[in-house]
Amino acid sequence: MQEILDGNQVYIEQRQARVRDGARVPDRLRTGNSRAQLGFLAGGTARINRFSQLKLGTSCFFLTKGQVLVSGPQNGCTRSSRLSVRGTNYVINLSETGAAELSVLEGKVLVEALSQGVLPAQARPTAVFGGNRVNLAADGSVSDRRRLSAAEVEAILNGPLFQGFLSPLSAQQALQNFLQRAYPSLNSPLAPSAADPNASALENAVNALRQQQGRPPFQALPAELAARNRAYLKPVLQNILAGASGCDHDRSRWRAFQDSLSAAGLRPSSEVLTCGPLRDWDPQRVVAEWSSSALHRAILLERPRATSLGCSTLSQGEQTVAFCTLWTPNR
Repeated sequence: MQEILDGNQVYIEQRQARVRDGARVPDRLRTGNSRAQLGFLAGGTARINRFSQLKLGTSCFFLTKGQVLVSGPQNGCTRSSRLSVRGTNYVINLSETGAAELSVLEGKVLVEALSQGVLPAQARPTAVFGGNRVNLAADGSVSDRRRLSAAEVEAILNGPLFQGFLSPLSAQQALQNFLQRAYPSLNSPLAPSAADPNASALENAVNALRQQQGRPPFQALPAELAARNRAYLKPVLQNILAGASGCDHDRSRWRAFQDSLSAAGLRPSSEVLTCGPLRDWDPQRVVAEWSSSALHRAILLERPRATSLGCSTLSQGEQTVAFCTLWTPNR
């Protein structure tokens, strides 16, 4: 179990699941009003939507309810179909009647009809390629093949199987590369964010303060961790600007972000935040305000294990908000 979102209604058999919990064949995994990301031993990942259920099998997982996104080398099954891959990105949406909708976002999926859960000896697979959607009937037949429009792909990328997740997908880079080629006009949330000059200026101002106080400057985050840090901070900053939480943020989401990086080389350990009028934005002023606060000054100057820094800023209307995370090596 790599990540859990929207509460704690994720279960392995009858027990409540937590991040880093394991499951084995033939365990059943289900979600209530929560979402989850799983990692498979073969190297693939899967994201389970709310109110979904799957059972682990020896050659595939069986989706028995709801919706799942699969990335990387992981086969999936429904009651009527087996979906074989070597590494791809696809979504299965199962209806209550047993029929399913398969959307292949990248790569190739071979669909084979099952007979009472068993693959017939003379089964002929149907290949479904990236950028296409098909219907899988309850008897395993494939129909209504059509190309996914850019609007449909964008709806998936902005939907519950992508939004809010911090852990990367196994084949995320392949998906991003395919979308850039197949849908060049698509505004993909997977694309790297443009450089934020305000964030860079803020990081420089923090390091200037540290050098003035005889501390070594913080290092920049590696590219992958910097991208995950921005992905974490973006909805936090948006919620603050929307007035949903004042100049504060969800502590449980911060702890989930920390847990999601427990196996990485670095882990976010501390954070500093500021809000104010856009017209007054100035990185030196922000750092001066932080250094006048005993708590913020201690975070920026007195955490000897912290080695790296990553900041993000966001403005909306007349307001701006800035957030920096400090990172330490994992034990």
